[in-house]
Amino acid sequence: MLPTGSLLALAAPVVALLLFGSFSCNIVADESHLQDPDTEGATQDDFDGDVDSVPDTSPDSAQDPPPFHPADLEGLSLSFDADHDESVMRSSDGLVHSWRDLSGDDNHAYQAVDRHMPIYRADGQAGRAVLDFDGSYLTTSDVLQLRATGQGYTIFAVASNTVEDGDGRGGILLGNYRRPHSNFSIELHNDRKLRHWWDRRQEFGDPADENRGDAIFDVPRPDPDTFAILTFFLDASQQTVGAAVNGEFADSLPDDGFQYEVQRPLRIGADYREQNLPTAWQGSMAELLVYNRLLDASEMEEVHHHLSQKWEIPLTD
Repeated sequence: MLPTGSLLALAAPVVALLLFGSFSCNIVADESHLQDPDTEGATQDDFDGDVDSVPDTSPDSAQDPPPFHPADLEGLSLSFDADHDESVMRSSDGLVHSWRDLSGDDNHAYQAVDRHMPIYRADGQAGRAVLDFDGSYLTTSDVLQLRATGQGYTIFAVASNTVEDGDGRGGILLGNYRRPHSNFSIELHNDRKLRHWWDRRQEFGDPADENRGDAIFDVPRPDPDTFAILTFFLDASQQTVGAAVNGEFADSLPDDGFQYEVQRPLRIGADYREQNLPTAWQGSMAELLVYNRLLDASEMEEVHHHLSQKWEIPLTD
């Protein structure tokens, strides 16, 4: 019996599916080559990664190098930082009896007499702690060899001074002493100029002008009560000494090539008041760095920028 019309109508879709199903699938498969240009060549893993992905936050050392620290440079022999939690040891009333060396050499500076102890001030510069000196001084526990015949040296100090113009010497930042004279010191001298001084005698007796070295640098002086980055250095190969204020360098001066050396502990904020000589540092100190070699220009620039950012002291353009 031939199928009725209704049966033919029901059978038509089945026949069409059997006859054209594979062809239709081929059409869909052929359309797969029509890709979005932005995703051409992408794999399924690429798309899976786009779902709920987390940005890569790992540091790129080429674009984000680690911050510079003065200890990164070779030759750091003394490092005193008034704002470092582990550096300043003080009494309950703020008198500092020891300033600990952070260079790794543990050449700490001490003071046993209360009246000669500097005072800790928590909010001194850029919200950081500083030490106030006024007839105060601290002495390192060990001798630090700083030789004119070796690799020279480089010294950085972040400090302020209260002496007004015309008031004479502003005091010694750092020196090595044997009464009544020193054979090495860096200081703020008359008219607030930076001074590098040395005594060339083998024996320490009455002073003789021909046995002294004296370099006073012509560089813009720091204003009273204003923190500045003070730099002193010795170039042993050129037999010269140099200085800078906030990164601005004075012309280097000869040091006569004398083969002097520091053979005694260093004194920070040297006090000569017991002998009525006004050479004590009058002001504050925030940080002190001593390298037992001459840093090159790029290294000095790195230290200057580090100290400038840390203590919020603008460098001279």
